[in-house]
Amino acid sequence: MTITLKPTASETTIQNNGSDIFTVDSTGIAMASGKTITDDAPSFSARMTSSQTVPTTTFTKILFNVENWDTNSNYDTTLSRFTPTVAGYYQFNGSSFISSGSGRVFTLLFKNGAVAKYGSNLATTVNGGITTAVNAQLEANGSSDYFECMLYQESGSNQTINADRTLSWFDGFLAKAA
Repeated sequence: MTITLKPTASETTIQNNGSDIFTVDSTGIAMASGKTITDDAPSFSARMTSSQTVPTTTFTKILFNVENWDTNSNYDTTLSRFTPTVAGYYQFNGSSFISSGSGRVFTLLFKNGAVAKYGSNLATTVNGGITTAVNAQLEANGSSDYFECMLYQESGSNQTINADRTLSWFDGFLAKAA
């Protein structure tokens, strides 16, 4: 194995047996095997400020209207949606807690207004209520795709999503750039 440093006026490249494996340009942006490495990759975490009523047998967007953080300004608190501007594969996580009810309960991820992933319908009873979660990696084009967290419940009556920040939340981050 031969490791070589190849500095130029605009970048420094590290080669292994003649093949580029790592490059740092004059601005400090690093590339490994052609993929950008950055410490400011899109990431967000959002929560609710007040409880939300959810009708039975209806997909209802959960109104996560406050950011805990949003590293790339891609989360819209008015629309409760994430629209990433970097193409790639994103890890999304969502959780919701309803204070009572019975029947199936799902937390879901929607991509561009359609179901992308169902969470577990094996709701867990916590503190006298039901919590359910969804976790998935989804691809984003970096320009027009958007993601939302929804709730669907079949209790036969309206239920209330509790706004406790430890029980109802939505977050995501860039796992791998395209």
